[in-house]
Amino acid sequence: MSEAIALRQAATDRYRPDPVKVLFVAESPPDVEERHFYFPNVPRADTLWVELTKVLYGDDFGVTKNERVRKAEWLARFQADGYWMIEAVPEPIHKKRREAHVLEYKDRVLGTIADCSPSSVVLIATPVWRALEEPLCAEGVPLVQTGPVSFPGHGQQGRFREAMAAILPLLVD
Repeated sequence: MSEAIALRQAATDRYRPDPVKVLFVAESPPDVEERHFYFPNVPRADTLWVELTKVLYGDDFGVTKNERVRKAEWLARFQADGYWMIEAVPEPIHKKRREAHVLEYKDRVLGTIADCSPSSVVLIATPVWRALEEPLCAEGVPLVQTGPVSFPGHGQQGRFREAMAAILPLLVD
């Protein structure tokens, strides 16, 4: 395991709640080693964390620039509320092989789900949905969505917020 993968996994494990109420499964970490959902000091391009926190906490989340310096507090709240986010693939993936690469890690995702027994699972990013929806449903995983949730980057923030707004009432508290 590379040092970057080990650091990201340690950060992810540090914020694992007990119990896990809602498990968010994203595609893979960014290709910039200094950026990760669970790293508290990410000054820019932390779109998944910013947008997911905005959706979950609404008006409590103020101006992004100001909230970034409080990221560790937000991550602790995310954890305390029973939310956990993992990546299907532990390393950045080649853009042309997204679905196939995610599918290769299906057993890893299923193992994590079996280990943490979340009440609800949300798949983030269309390639994750396309690769994992069928095998996870076949295993009885409690997916709450009926279609893909766009990753909130590259101008897709509005689509992400819209999809998540429809999902929020379905999450088991």
